[in-house]
Amino acid sequence: MTFFFWLKILTEAGGVVTDAAGNALDFSKGRYLDLYKGIIVTNQRLMPSLLKAVPEALQQTSSSTL
Repeated sequence: MTFFFWLKILTEAGGVVTDAAGNALDFSKGRYLDLYKGIIVTNQRLMPSLLKAVPEALQQTSSSTL
């Protein structure tokens, strides 16, 4: 089964799927999501918390690898 199948099931069930910045995933450039720093899959209630936490975690990760 393709990702689109699971994406449809998740969104129909009230789930939310975005990139790490909160933008909708853009599949128009092909099957690879090279520019994304991650994909968030959660529910409506937790999305604001995750959208705040993910950039902070990415910043900490990039700082610790320098």
